[in-house]
Amino acid sequence: MQDRFVRGYLAGAVAGVIMAVLDLIPFMLGITKVRYLDMAAVVIWGDFPKATWEEIFAQVLHIAVAGLFGIAFAYLLPRLESKYLLLKGSTYGAATWFIMHTSGSFFHVPILEKSTPETTLSHLVTATIYGLVLASVLAWLENYVKSEQKSHMFSHTVPSPAYKHYTPPTPPEEDDDESK
Repeated sequence: MQDRFVRGYLAGAVAGVIMAVLDLIPFMLGITKVRYLDMAAVVIWGDFPKATWEEIFAQVLHIAVAGLFGIAFAYLLPRLESKYLLLKGSTYGAATWFIMHTSGSFFHVPILEKSTPETTLSHLVTATIYGLVLASVLAWLENYVKSEQKSHMFSHTVPSPAYKHYTPPTPPEEDDDESK
């Protein structure tokens, strides 16, 4: 996991799974009518998922996109200071929500143009939590890589003894060739 790209994708995918679970709760309670997987389906193939395999496919697509947003955050993170990381992560999550919802209006995606306030608020909350989880997982992965590098740095060194026994150099062998 030495690669920042991979760490970002993994952190984003993990945060995307948490986001999907949290997005399902208000949907099952009847508070919201649209899930993130529905949005992915409408954007990709133009309609709500109608079969279970379509829901699974749309959910995988949503988590993959969450991973892509994680990559962007992983490359943005070194440019930011490590102070207030959770605030920065939650702000990033809210910014992704804003980009998705405004781009839906800009590109006239009906599911995003005519969203209810409850769905919009629910998506904002889950996107903010996505950012918190993303920042936390990415920070954990960064610390893990740093600790692995430190442990490998010391495991490859060979300790030298404080006292080495002196062995005199061996004299070169003499040639017995008299034809010279």
